[in-house]
Order: sequence, then C-alpha cells, then structure tokens
Amino acid sequence: ERALNTAVGVQLDQLGVIVGQPRADLSDEDYRRYLRAKIKANRSNATVEDLIDVIELMITDDDLIIEIERQPLADIVIRFGGIAVTTDLATATASFLRQAKAAGVRLHLEYSLTTPARTFRLDDGPGLDDVDSLFADEV
Repeated sequence: ERALNTAVGVQLDQLGVIVGQPRADLSDEDYRRYLRAKIKANRSNATVEDLIDVIELMITDDDLIIEIERQPLADIVIRFGGIAVTTDLATATASFLRQAKAAGVRLHLEYSLTTPARTFRLDDGPGLDDVDSLFADEV
C-alpha cells in the first residue's frame, strides 16, 4: 500500500516527504493530486506539454480551457477559461507551474473566480482583440 495510487494516510505522507510536498490539511484524494502534479513539475523538461500536464493534474474539470501565450523576452501567459477557479487552487497550480517552467521565464497566470455565465466579457471591437476577462488575476 505504498504506491501513489493505493497509499493512504501516513504512507501517503511518506511519499510527500520523498517528493518534497507537504500535506497542508489536504484530504488523501486532494493530496494524491498535488503529489502527482509535484512529481510532474519535478520531472518537467519545461515544454508546453509539461505545463499543460501539470495543470490537468491539478484541475480535473472537463470544462477547463487552457490558453498559453508566449510573449517576447521569456514571458509566458497562461489563462484558465470555461470554469471558476478558487484562489487557493490557482496559487497551488502556479507554484507547480513555476517549478515546471524553464529558468528565467516569467510566468503569468490568469483565471476567473466566477463561472463564465457570470463573467462580463468583451469579445470583439476596436482594441479588444486580446481581452479575455476583466476579472482575471495574476498569480
């Protein structure tokens, strides 16, 4: 019962010690998800696919839309759409993404605290081509 998929309680805590991820009052199920993301971040080659994998390990909602925009001068913007994301979940995900990205690359994470149906959005018009959400936060 020491494998990540089957470990519970103290056994899961020991896996967390090995990979360097404290439990922080998480349930076994949530902690297992954090451990998977931590392992993926630790083993990342800093590819876009690795970043997407980390996000999908943390946020398991099928309605999640991930948009990644590379900007000049080693800057990357990641936007979550389609769902509401709590600040705690976004902060934890950003932490793993910072470990998974390349050194020297600046990361911005934008997400909405409200569901898309309740989010004011400007889809088009002069100068609005890149507007995604007026309620986006940077982590």
